[in-house]
Amino acid sequence: MKTPRRIVLGIDGSSPARRAVEFVARLAPSRGHVHCVTVLEPTPMPSMPLMPAALRAVVVGQARALDRARATRARRSLRPAVARLRR
Repeated sequence: MKTPRRIVLGIDGSSPARRAVEFVARLAPSRGHVHCVTVLEPTPMPSMPLMPAALRAVVVGQARALDRARATRARRSLRPAVARLRR
C-alpha cells in the first residue's frame, strides 16, 4: 500500500476527531502534508427589509462579532492538532 502524501483532516473538537489526529500522526509520512480544517457556518440573519437601518446595522454588527468569536475559538481548537502533527 502506498503511503498517502496529502491528507485533509477535519477537526470539530470531538473525541473521534482527536483519535483521527493520533491516527494520522502515526500514519503521516515525513514528506507528506496534512491539512487540518474546520467548518464554520455564518450566523443566520433574520429577514430585515422592514427593519430601520440603525437597528439593522446593530443586528449585522452583532452577527459579525459572533462570527469573529466563533472563528477565534475554531482557530484555538485547531492548535493542539497542528502541534501534535508537527512532532
